Amino acid sequence: RLESIQSSIEQIAGHLRDLVDAEQERYDSRSECWQESEKGERMQDALDKLEEAVDALTDASASIDDALEVM
Repeated sequence: RLESIQSSIEQIAGHLRDLVDAEQERYDSRSECWQESEKGERMQDALDKLEEAVDALTDASASIDDALEVM
């Protein structure tokens, strides 16, 4: 059961990473003026939060690995 949960977490992390990469490319393709605007700053903040979510999911998967090793 833990393996199934871990697989789901890794799959979600992968989908989220793909989304972040696509949105980062979209952000990077915008002008510097747009990036420095309020809307651009909000988008960058959102991307930062999504990166944190990917990191948290990766940490969760690693913690499940650790648990599986001791079970």
